Amino acid sequence: DKVYVTHWCTDGNLDNLARKYWHPEKFEDFKVISLSRDFTHHDSHAYAAACFAGPQFPKSNSWIFVVDGFGNFGEHLSIYTYTETGPKLKVRYHGYGTSLGLMYQYATAYLGMKMHEDEYKLLGYEVHADEVTRAVLLIEAEKIAENMMRKMKTQMVDEFDPLIRLDALPAVQKHWIDTLDKVGKQYNLPHPHSEEGRAAYAFLIQSVLECVMLITTMKINPTNLIVSGGVFYNVRLNFWLADVVPGKLCVYPLSGDQGNAIGLYSKHNPDFVFPDNINWGLRDLSEKVPLIQPVPGLFFVDSEAEALPLLNDALANYGYVNLVRGAMEFGPRALCNTSTLALPMMEYVEKINFANGRNTVMPMAPVMTRKTYHEIFHLSTKLHKSEKFMVASLAYREGKRYSGAAHLYPDGTYTGRPQVIDNDWLMESLLQSYGILINTSFNIHGQPIVYGVAEAIAAHVSQTELDPSFITVIIRN
Repeated sequence: DKVYVTHWCTDGNLDNLARKYWHPEKFEDFKVISLSRDFTHHDSHAYAAACFAGPQFPKSNSWIFVVDGFGNFGEHLSIYTYTETGPKLKVRYHGYGTSLGLMYQYATAYLGMKMHEDEYKLLGYEVHADEVTRAVLLIEAEKIAENMMRKMKTQMVDEFDPLIRLDALPAVQKHWIDTLDKVGKQYNLPHPHSEEGRAAYAFLIQSVLECVMLITTMKINPTNLIVSGGVFYNVRLNFWLADVVPGKLCVYPLSGDQGNAIGLYSKHNPDFVFPDNINWGLRDLSEKVPLIQPVPGLFFVDSEAEALPLLNDALANYGYVNLVRGAMEFGPRALCNTSTLALPMMEYVEKINFANGRNTVMPMAPVMTRKTYHEIFHLSTKLHKSEKFMVASLAYREGKRYSGAAHLYPDGTYTGRPQVIDNDWLMESLLQSYGILINTSFNIHGQPIVYGVAEAIAAHVSQTELDPSFITVIIRN
């Protein structure tokens, strides 16, 4: 009887959104509940993250950070205390020109990659910047961060006029192009589309992000911290936050805008309890797709017990296997319901990426039981619920690293993005044999994660054209 709608319309008025985004006639028979000047896009981020953290999250000196590209009225960084009665806004910063999310987005384009898609690759490139380059660019990053924070404090609205015009965004992009061009010329950096150039500029941008957020965090000095907003898909930033926050860190696994309606809903329904998982995408895997001829390597089974020996055989013989089962994951992560699983070695990462048309910039995420999680990672007790969703990286303990699931930093630290498995018989059975596996989404590069049977078959056929050893197991529901 009600529809909850969140959005980032700059004037806060849902009815002013273009027809491209909003068709109010679709909801004539419902009461539409939306945002307002008193409850904004960032507030919905904060309430959603608090709902995910749940009542068991400690309230002593606990804070919530929301950081993204922009929300209503040009908001891009909001800070809340987290109390027994929910988030309480303390300070909010506006203005496209000081948005960390837009900075990262436009830097991605500057490096010749796709905005809203390839931002994560900057983390893959930045570790390859050489020591001399890192030293000088860290100084530049600190200058840029200091200038951004100074402007954030003094300007409600900056020269890009975010409260009025979305068409101001190209001016912001030009600002970051000019900034990066200036640094590149000053230090004679390689072309930003080259591998060496991407490494240098990615290190610069990542350092700006870390400087602003770590200085902000240390000034507030929270004991416990909850974070939401697209910026917190940056697992390296979350690595540092886990290090500097003495208590618990909770990273909302739906930090992008797709998780926001839960915040609006929980504001109006404070007794709502966040579900135990985010496998919300109902799908029919029993559908019959007519096949002209049998597809080699494609198996349909009726239970997890039937799937287990097929998965084990594929991992033992080839090192990787596709698994499709149950409800589809909601959000940007494959959580072993629509996944390619593999042994944790770089050779398998490279084979999977080759068959999917991806490049090997980043290692994949390790999947493990909770017992293994505590055995192989430092600071494993710091994360609150987020360890199940690959949204924060942690440092491996000495000797506990895996080439396909570890990111090596210049200081010798190996990090990984853990996905902890609880109450999952099939995955726990596999992990008993292999200790950890690595997990990546089952999809061809540039295409969505597979949904139904037809998409799974199409992706499997595409993979096997390049690598006939791929096996795909679909568990009918």
